[in-house]
Amino acid sequence: MGGITHGYPPSTGPSGSVRTRRKTGALPAFLAIVALIASCAGPAPTVPPVSSTTPLPSATGAGPDASGAPGTPRPTVTPAPASWARLTLADAPAIANLEPTRSGRGGVAVDTAFKLTSLDGRAPADVAARLVSDPPLTFTVASTDGATAIIRPSARLRTGILYRISLARADGSIEAAW
Repeated sequence: MGGITHGYPPSTGPSGSVRTRRKTGALPAFLAIVALIASCAGPAPTVPPVSSTTPLPSATGAGPDASGAPGTPRPTVTPAPASWARLTLADAPAIANLEPTRSGRGGVAVDTAFKLTSLDGRAPADVAARLVSDPPLTFTVASTDGATAIIRPSARLRTGILYRISLARADGSIEAAW
């Protein structure tokens, strides 16, 4: 069977056989479009009826008044919302003070120690044991004198890094931060 089929010349496949091209008909595309339109043209969804809990006009006093004319609904009085009052909280009592021993205009020196002063009567070594740093550091107590302890970080501080030092309570919550 050679020759021209559907207006296209034959082509040869890899084995040298002659194959013919089919002209893709418009019928499948047309049927697909019709099917899409038909699926969109279905009935619209309906809303189920909702039972009303609104009282009848006679129950609200909005029915006919003494003259027999329909009355108007009576407005309800809504109390004005209370205005906001300024809230003033007392400052939390200072628990401890933490200061670097070496610092300048550029910040804290990378090889600094810290002076920890207990302000609530606790031993400064006990307070130092609950210090937490982010990024993580551990602190050792170098010396104590009354309510003050000199503490040293376990490693040199890194240049350009912001350290956040907190005093943790026994339950893990933050009691103070520097």
